[in-house]
Amino acid sequence: MPNISIVSHEPKIYAVRFLPGERLQASLAEVILENEIGSGYYTAVGSLRDPELAIYDPNLKTMIHTSFKGYYEVASLKGNLSYIYAEATPVLHTHVILFQGDHKPIAGHLIEAEVGVTLEMFLFQFPVKLERKYSDEYNLFLLDI
Repeated sequence: MPNISIVSHEPKIYAVRFLPGERLQASLAEVILENEIGSGYYTAVGSLRDPELAIYDPNLKTMIHTSFKGYYEVASLKGNLSYIYAEATPVLHTHVILFQGDHKPIAGHLIEAEVGVTLEMFLFQFPVKLERKYSDEYNLFLLDI
């Protein structure tokens, strides 16, 4: 049975529009820190340029990074926000599905990308602070719930 924790009954919701040229993950981290958001969930649509994506390899217990060049539409962007115990920097666990003119998707963990024309996000703030704990088994920081 999965671990479950009720994190919210009434989240505060932010609408955020990121501007062309902004580094998405860095800008999102700034929004989170400036607004003192302890944890949450986000979803967005828009466009990105030159994304760096990663996928977790369970055999190697590490993330494999790939950089892509060019302009991409965002078919889906979802993520959650938490912290590693005693650290002030938010952990942005973001997944994306992107496509170009050929409509062939690329997907993975979004490490970073530049905003294209726009990126429109809804950020749902939870009233509790979610934290991550290191797992030796997976070499990852997993939600501690």
